[in-house]
Amino acid sequence: MNTYKRIAIIIFLLFQFTFYSCSESDDINSIFFDRTWYVTGATINGKSLNGEDVKSFYTNKDSYYIHLLSNYTFTGKMDYESYISGVWNVDGTKHLINFKINNVNNVETNKISQVIFNIFLKTSSYSGDTNNIILKQDRNNCIYMSRNK
Repeated sequence: MNTYKRIAIIIFLLFQFTFYSCSESDDINSIFFDRTWYVTGATINGKSLNGEDVKSFYTNKDSYYIHLLSNYTFTGKMDYESYISGVWNVDGTKHLINFKINNVNNVETNKISQVIFNIFLKTSSYSGDTNNIILKQDRNNCIYMSRNK
């Protein structure tokens, strides 16, 4: 096989791979629908939360979570006294997600709840799979979430 044919085959294979990877979409049903996601950490202004702050996510099982329903509504809690609810939207191809808060109660009760709520409110994209996701406001602010606490 001459050099030109090899180059043509390599280019063809690269285009096939590129086309396939660009058209791949996340299975949003299995990642998001009727799932509860627990906050396990966060990055704020490019720095990870410290141990004491992260410890607060695990103090009470019934705190720091969101439950996403297949009808694109959600409910959630920050600390044990604060509740949020609203609607959400996701694009599995572009990895975009956003939340519109309809009801909020007591998120100002502590600093960690305020910080997590503010990132959550401004979330624009996500990455992850059915076990762990990262909700991203931007590259310096994000929330790490897991299916288990």
